[in-house]
Amino acid sequence: STGVDTCPQSSETGRGTLRINNGTRYDAAVTLLDIESNTQRRCVYIRAHETITIEKIPPCQCQVLFSLGTDWDDGVGEFREDTSFEVFDDLFKFAESVTARSEREREIEWQTFSVTLHPVPNGKAKTTRLSKQEFQRRLARGRGR
Repeated sequence: STGVDTCPQSSETGRGTLRINNGTRYDAAVTLLDIESNTQRRCVYIRAHETITIEKIPPCQCQVLFSLGTDWDDGVGEFREDTSFEVFDDLFKFAESVTARSEREREIEWQTFSVTLHPVPNGKAKTTRLSKQEFQRRLARGRGR
């Protein structure tokens, strides 16, 4: 179901958030791949026409990769039909900063992003379509294989 984390989650947490709107007619599997540590920070399943927010993302620089399709195979972790594979061209930099307002008071700032998996008029986030092999290669690198 939507929002289920499909990859082992690290114990690291943070304040970063990513809102994902899947306005396509296909279900989606979305992975946040930390390019500095080569770890999968989050992997979520999003049903067609649904929106989720991933919270507690630790500071990291992530590629956001996603596959779209139908007939999800939970055992293999991929769609069986109507598949496509994409990656957002820009990195998502989840950062946190602490500012001291006084001796006892501190202010913490963090990043919040919002993306759609479907094209939108005047949209700023570009994606690149990947072959299944390239998509799987990038994900395998994030699993340490």
